[in-house]
Amino acid sequence: MKSKPKITILFLAIWIPVIAFWFFYDIYRKDKILERLAIEYPLIKINEQIFGRITSIYNLDAEDFRINTNSLEITLNDTLKRRLNVDNEIFTRQRLHDVLLVGDVLLKQSDSATISLFRIRGTDTLEFRFPLLNEKLHPLKK
Repeated sequence: MKSKPKITILFLAIWIPVIAFWFFYDIYRKDKILERLAIEYPLIKINEQIFGRITSIYNLDAEDFRINTNSLEITLNDTLKRRLNVDNEIFTRQRLHDVLLVGDVLLKQSDSATISLFRIRGTDTLEFRFPLLNEKLHPLKK
């Protein structure tokens, strides 16, 4: 009868530190990934002028990283890497993750706080406009 409490205590003494170690290691690993992405994909600034076709989208799992679902890392014209941090679409309240596709055209005027996305399909063009969010609200640090 006395061996059951000893086994339970031994079990807890082994597994609690293992679980704690894994938890902190996972947080550290995710922080390093976010830091690397912040350097590789700089945040779009208000005074920047950008125009180009989106050629790739780097999308982190928002649940795993607990990040803003309206934040994406994109590549324009196969060369320019930038991070979009926006609010919901102005007129339809759609999220960036739900709207943005490879092949869309992005336009950001200098000294404007709005990103325009154009989806051109034949003779039809859809436009989505997203207001930029303050970079302090974004979880990635620079």
